[in-house]
Amino acid sequence: MRFGPLSPPEFGHLNIMNILAALLIKLGLQVAALGLLLPPARGGLLGAAFILWLVSFGLGDVLLLPLFGPLVAALGDGILAAGILTVLVGAWTPGVAVAALAIAVLEYFFHLALQSRDFVKRNIT
Repeated sequence: MRFGPLSPPEFGHLNIMNILAALLIKLGLQVAALGLLLPPARGGLLGAAFILWLVSFGLGDVLLLPLFGPLVAALGDGILAAGILTVLVGAWTPGVAVAALAIAVLEYFFHLALQSRDFVKRNIT
């Protein structure tokens, strides 16, 4: 199904277990990055990772990755992480900057893995 120039990613050929496994790996990467690089944020580490996970999946993996590729999606995820973490921690700190950079790098390799395993096909219209 096409929606003008933007079209949803094609997940039809995958089973739900593969998608869930990829999402759990993504959550694990974000928890690890935040746990190693940031002091506990308001709402806790898991709360911050879960918020970031939900928003970055919706914007980075579903919207940006199929349209623009892994680099742009990873940059978007890093900027998004910086914004969300700044709000949760209460200030822009070096830890937030390093955590956002680490998340962007991890997301780039995660996006490459998704595309190499045909989890997401790039939609070019």
